[in-house]
Amino acid sequence: MRQLTRTRTLTLTPTLTLTLTLTLTLTNQARDAYRSYLHAYNSHSLKDVYDVHGLNLLSVAKSFGFTAPPKVTLNLKPNAKEGERRKSQGSKGAGFTKDNPYGIGKKQQAADDRRQFSR
Repeated sequence: MRQLTRTRTLTLTPTLTLTLTLTLTLTNQARDAYRSYLHAYNSHSLKDVYDVHGLNLLSVAKSFGFTAPPKVTLNLKPNAKEGERRKSQGSKGAGFTKDNPYGIGKKQQAADDRRQFSR
């Protein structure tokens, strides 16, 4: 197998970019791959290491054969609205408080029931 040298890579990059701009199917596939890469990068469990907001999108786009980052729809914070909704509504359950250390709601336990529940 022949190794790619730096000069060979530098000659292949413009050819790949030109082919990508001329072929609509390849452009769509590269855009889907770019979007999938960003979603996978965002969904990694080590958020402090894999921070998608600190990613150089121009370099990533060039690695997929684009001259500029393509416009793609990204939902990088799918739970942001949900978290804000939870904060504004407050807790809907009984929750754990000083008066309710077991977190059991009134619907789950009758007033005369003295049993303690554990999970």
